[in-house]
Amino acid sequence: WRCNIFIYIAHVYGKRHGLTFAEYQANVDASAKIAAEVVRKGHNPFLPNLYHYISIHCPEVPEDTWLNLVTEWLELCDALLVAKEPPWPTSGVYTEIELAKELLMPIFYGIENLPESQTTTPEL
Repeated sequence: WRCNIFIYIAHVYGKRHGLTFAEYQANVDASAKIAAEVVRKGHNPFLPNLYHYISIHCPEVPEDTWLNLVTEWLELCDALLVAKEPPWPTSGVYTEIELAKELLMPIFYGIENLPESQTTTPEL
């Protein structure tokens, strides 16, 4: 498949909010399932929650650094998919939404609201 639309997936993570390793690992797994749906819809997903796997190998890096790294990717994407909002009032998800608004980027709330790609064609 050739995917021309780059979708940044905002999904709750929770490490900075006191969740256990198992709880935020579950959030990473859930966000990966959403990314698979984005691919099935013919788009190219960027999944910032996958930075989880890098962060566990460099615990000395401050948490805010990770949010800064992933939000730089948002500027390179075509749209934002808000896959899951957190139950707490402050979150990277809300930072990502605000940045997408500043960039005048389309924002889709929920995978069900992300349209199928019109440009997806099988590679020969």
